[in-house]
Amino acid sequence: MVRLSIDFLASINKNFDKEVYELKAKIEILKGEIEQLKKELLAKKEASGLFGRQRDDSFKSTLQTIIQTFDGKYLYSTIEEQAAHLLY
Repeated sequence: MVRLSIDFLASINKNFDKEVYELKAKIEILKGEIEQLKKELLAKKEASGLFGRQRDDSFKSTLQTIIQTFDGKYLYSTIEEQAAHLLY
């Protein structure tokens, strides 16, 4: 019974580490995309230097919130639900 619990906890930790790594990679991709959009909007004079400026870790926290899972399933399962939560 104890061995089963240890294996189960190790499995959870392994999956968590993998998800954290994948999330960090996605965050970096999104940061790059936002930076590219910022450059394009600045060139068109459709944004100021404040656009896309990261002020703290709130962006990371927001992304983590919309990709939360429970029992292997996303809490916000559709792109519409994720977008709504992101823009709220």
